[in-house]
Amino acid sequence: MKSIIIYSCAAIFCCLLPSRLEADSYRLVEYGIAAVKTQYVLGEPVAVSVFTANETSKSMLVPVDALKYQQFQIQISKDGKSFSDVTLGYGGTINISPANRVLPPGAVQYYPFRILCENYHQKSKATLVFRKPGVYFLRCRIGATMPRFTESVRIEVLAPRGIDRQVWQLLKRPELLHFLQFADIAPSASQEAKQLVEIVRRFPGSAYEDDILWAVRHFYCWRTEEIVHPPWSHEAMFRKVLGLSPVGVVDAGWSDRRLDCQQVAFTPGLSTVGKVLLHASMQTGVTLVASQQSGLSSRPVRVHRPVMSLRQLMQALAEPGWAVWVRRGDGYRLVVVPARKK
Repeated sequence: MKSIIIYSCAAIFCCLLPSRLEADSYRLVEYGIAAVKTQYVLGEPVAVSVFTANETSKSMLVPVDALKYQQFQIQISKDGKSFSDVTLGYGGTINISPANRVLPPGAVQYYPFRILCENYHQKSKATLVFRKPGVYFLRCRIGATMPRFTESVRIEVLAPRGIDRQVWQLLKRPELLHFLQFADIAPSASQEAKQLVEIVRRFPGSAYEDDILWAVRHFYCWRTEEIVHPPWSHEAMFRKVLGLSPVGVVDAGWSDRRLDCQQVAFTPGLSTVGKVLLHASMQTGVTLVASQQSGLSSRPVRVHRPVMSLRQLMQALAEPGWAVWVRRGDGYRLVVVPARKK
């Protein structure tokens, strides 16, 4: 069943808050940071995307490994003036392959960060980044010797109440928080994955559900595709929670693991194809765009299902015989099929 239906009415998408930093003449690439949403509940991973934009007339080489390990540093502040580094560890950002990326003119690439615990790999020092409810500001530092900074984005962390308070009491254990932030795929993490699935089943609709499903989806995807294992007694339960059909490991279509491992979360309601794809690109780092043919990018859509895999989203937007996906670099483009081929 498709989770997005095309409608003939206008749409306003959920809040995206990009801020930019003008590039100097040396790099010729602009950097910025965007917050996926403005409010979170204490213990919920905060999702932001650092982005690079090529606003020149020539293709630009972006050394992705350097950006992750040497140049991109997330910083936090309580007053928006005094910032300190956030130490996320190896899993701070995701989806940064290939190592070097060529950005065509006008292209934008997003690098998602999930911010929850810092110093986790020094477990005795592991702490929550957002330790108390309140207002926080986030920005990115680019470079070390002559650093530049993006403008900051503002988020608010709320105290958990009601069902969220019950779930938080179950979640605030180091091993579960680590899994929630990084989605460990090691077989030893099976117990954490099953515990999170049980939390979703017992407490549907909590503020933590989208992030739990994100972690479980990563674990399930990599386990079924990469790890040799006997028949898995819990597979049917995992597939049901993730909204997958009861048979088969990966749906037919593009042979791209990211489409099944990566997840997007939406606010149900009206939007446009272009804004839906922008939101998906910010959350996953996989570039999805729509062509300008027949006004495809501005075409209205209604989002019914709030959480889905990238493959489910792409299937929902494609219309056999009319609009199809084509590979574009390491991303995808939704195009209208020429009339003679319909």
